[in-house]
Amino acid sequence: DPAPENNETAAILVAEYAQCGGRDLCEGEDVACGTCTEGFYCERGNEWYHQCVPGPRSPDSNANATEEDPAAVVLEEEGEEPGANATSTDGDGNFTIPADSEGLAQTTRFFDGCKASCAWTGNVGPTVSGPVQSCSNEFVNGTQVRNDDPNLKSVCGGGGNDPAPGGSYAYECTDRAPFTDSSQRYAFAAANSKCCECYELTFLDTSIDGSGQPCSGCSAYDGSLAGETVIIQVINSGGDLGEKQFDLQIPGGGFGIFNGVAGQESGNNGPPLFEDSDVAAWEARYGGVTERDQCFQLPASVQEGCLWRFDSLNNADNPGVSYKRVKCGYHPKLYEKSGCLLASDVVQA
Repeated sequence: DPAPENNETAAILVAEYAQCGGRDLCEGEDVACGTCTEGFYCERGNEWYHQCVPGPRSPDSNANATEEDPAAVVLEEEGEEPGANATSTDGDGNFTIPADSEGLAQTTRFFDGCKASCAWTGNVGPTVSGPVQSCSNEFVNGTQVRNDDPNLKSVCGGGGNDPAPGGSYAYECTDRAPFTDSSQRYAFAAANSKCCECYELTFLDTSIDGSGQPCSGCSAYDGSLAGETVIIQVINSGGDLGEKQFDLQIPGGGFGIFNGVAGQESGNNGPPLFEDSDVAAWEARYGGVTERDQCFQLPASVQEGCLWRFDSLNNADNPGVSYKRVKCGYHPKLYEKSGCLLASDVVQA
């Protein structure tokens, strides 16, 4: 058989709008290694991501674009007018994935109150500051007290050092809620990446599943944030996370598997972070509150973080994102809250 055109080196049939090439998919090579269904062709967005998009392949297709000519991939929902949901465009009304994208990912949300996995010394690489700090369940003048022992037992179970008599187990710190500063969004997240890494997430105009593929109907996201960004630091991980997933830590976003926040969960090492808070006030275990006014049911120290989802994120339901690694040294607003800065992320003045 003749060799496939435009570097398509495999006969894998790829679904509409799915990834058909790039280093993530094609054993580290910047090629198209999938074959799109009829009416679609594999268009190169960047070295990491090629996508099946509608239309016949044209002679000036960017399937073989170079790093000097990094055209972006167009994402359009089937049956919609091109660019109908786009707020960031390529000049023709179509939303474009950033040329420096390292891949696509799903976002979700949670807040469980448990000690972050990156707060354990053994989970973090070389730093200039130590691992992520954990907090106690004690608040002094509205400020949650930090713990000194990085190997203190988590309230949500497991081993480690017992607290001193009268002391506290380890909890997540409530001041690591998402926030916006000078129009730039910031957040902390759980992900399957190295502890304390930072990423710039650019919102897409479509949803993405946990394997990094565009999906239809996997969330209620309407594309309203397309082109806008959030800078995140990874402080946690989770066995229930997808390979391409950033689980944003948003108070009122749902407990998920564990609950160190309210009520007395079976298997927990100690009392919940908010002993007087009713579990029902936090709404659904997966997804959390659904309306802005429900944030005011929560303890005062987490209300602002809960409201961020509605006031800054437009109550967007698990929007898809493009991601790229950035140095945390450029974002002290994050590492000063986490207490963790990787040695490799230090920025020289």
